[in-house]
Amino acid sequence: MKYILILLALVNVATQSLQAQTTTVFVPNGSTQNVQVSAGQVFTLLDSGTNGSGIPTCFVNGIKVTTVAGPNTVTLGVTGSGSMTATYKLSTDNQSAVANVASQAVVIPSTGIENADIIFESSPDLVTWTAAVAGNYLPGSPNRFFRVRLVTH
Repeated sequence: MKYILILLALVNVATQSLQAQTTTVFVPNGSTQNVQVSAGQVFTLLDSGTNGSGIPTCFVNGIKVTTVAGPNTVTLGVTGSGSMTATYKLSTDNQSAVANVASQAVVIPSTGIENADIIFESSPDLVTWTAAVAGNYLPGSPNRFFRVRLVTH
């Protein structure tokens, strides 16, 4: 019986870590609202609408999104005139957190590879990638997404 109670407690803790927080916000006409998405969290826009002739928008770095993994900042607003109501959820789960950390690391194995090139690239749309140089990028730069990848010889 003692082991069953411990198992139930562990299942309860694991289930709570997978739960999502759902929030509804009101964004007045002519303004925006930022939502901070922490590492290991996933932002999902569930519903949005406007009171006016504008179009509800949800952007990350100028790219329209409905789902994005953290760490990131999502900007909610209206293109055109009118106010906006948006409902979104921030979900957290250990799998996303581990995948997010792992996706930011490039590992060069100590054995089995003779040569390896580390390539730094940028993309405006996460589809088309071009070579990039590490340095200072201004806010108006067209390429906003970056990746590092390993190519072996």
